[in-house]
Amino acid sequence: MVFVLVLLFAASEMVPGWEIFGLGWPPFAYYAVIGLAGAFAGLLAMPGYAVPGVIAGPLCGIGALAAAAWYLSKVTEAHGLAVMIAAFIGALPSIFLFFTLKLIQDQFVPPPPEVFVDPLADDRNLGEIEEED
Repeated sequence: MVFVLVLLFAASEMVPGWEIFGLGWPPFAYYAVIGLAGAFAGLLAMPGYAVPGVIAGPLCGIGALAAAAWYLSKVTEAHGLAVMIAAFIGALPSIFLFFTLKLIQDQFVPPPPEVFVDPLADDRNLGEIEEED
């Protein structure tokens, strides 16, 4: 969620006419901010896959920011959903990169099985409903 907010903030601040705070930073500063947010999100998003997440996360953020900023530079009015669709399209190559790196990691170092514990697959009977006669 924080990643999406940083993305929307950076995209709107980067494109002239869409500024909220009018920071006036150079574009590389916004790309650096979203790259750090992407690395952090990639690190936390998939437990057990920190390396693919840290590699693909910044690229995801940078691609999404570039696409969202491009879209905002072409329109005078924008719906938030349209901005998010543009950002998703910009992020697609790095999403494919993440899953490729995930497959490679699984070939060499699979994550420990306890990382993916399903809380609903518990064998204990928690508050089983009794049938009435």
